[in-house]
This record gives sequence, C-alpha cells and structure tokens, in this order.
Amino acid sequence: MIDTYLTQTVTIQRRTGSDVDGQATYASSVSALARVQQRKRLIRNEAGEQVVSDMQVFLGPATAIGEGDRVTYSGATYHVLSVTEEFALDVLSHRVAWTGRAG
Repeated sequence: MIDTYLTQTVTIQRRTGSDVDGQATYASSVSALARVQQRKRLIRNEAGEQVVSDMQVFLGPATAIGEGDRVTYSGATYHVLSVTEEFALDVLSHRVAWTGRAG
C-alpha cells in the first residue's frame, strides 16, 4: 500500500565499516523509491542521544537501511541517524529513516 506514495528517488550507501584512519567506508550507491519530507525534528538516535533530524525518508519494507548509512536526495547527502519500522497488523509496512545533513 505504501508503494503508491513512494514517488521520489533517493540513493542509499550502506555503511560497511571504517578504514585504518577511522573514517567510515560505504558500499556502492543503490537507488530506491521513497517519500521524502524535509522537516526538522528532535529525535533520539539508537545511542539514546538527542539529535536534530532534517529529513524523514519513507521507504518500502524490502529496502535495507540502517543507522550510519548515507542517503542522497536532490544533490544533498544526509547521514541516517535512526531508523524506525512501522507495522500494520504485525506485518512490516514501511521504514522511516531519520536523517541529518552531512557536514
């Protein structure tokens, strides 16, 4: 059902780890259909810290994404701060990636 609303395209880079200097490393970009809402919200990341999310990215249930990944939309890159999974009748309906602007 959410597929009807996924009318925008984002690219996702999954975090693969860190290099010898401690810098994050990422896999190749993958395109995904999404619904993007650019709205600032104060959220808690998975470490329990309060952070500001600049944009929410709604994704289908089959799209893999996690904290630490990167999302690019309209030429701007954002870090995934947290991911929530939304369920409908015990079935995964969609994921929401809460993102912050990459610095």
